[in-house]
Amino acid sequence: MDAYATTKVKQVLAAAGGNATQAHRILAQLINDDDRLLRGLSGPFMSGIIAHAIQRCGGGKVLPAKAAAAPKKLTGDALDKILARMAATPEAGAAPAPAQAEKAPETVRDAVEMRRTEQEARTPAGTDHKSSLKIIAGAFKATKKSS
Repeated sequence: MDAYATTKVKQVLAAAGGNATQAHRILAQLINDDDRLLRGLSGPFMSGIIAHAIQRCGGGKVLPAKAAAAPKKLTGDALDKILARMAATPEAGAAPAPAQAEKAPETVRDAVEMRRTEQEARTPAGTDHKSSLKIIAGAFKATKKSS
């Protein structure tokens, strides 16, 4: 708000005896005849007023983007090859070269089964593992009872 508008608002408030409702009515009448007061009061809000007017008139709609190319779909064979390669990944985490793979599974089901078998072979649930789980469960149960 500029200095002119600030001065006018203070004068109107004094004339209204501090009554905000009465000052509001007086200012609403004054801005009909005083363009400088109108611009001073509305200036800080002009960007919002303009944006509101544009939105009300249907502007600001997002134009549809150019049609995107349809994503390429994998064929069943390509998907099976990818899944087989993922299933044949060694422990180190690096994917083997296709020539290094012993026997590629023929179907997704074969790949999943091969992966499950490999994981079971790598992580046997030995007696140490089982006893550790029992100790942890017992400790959890004891803290649960004391709570």
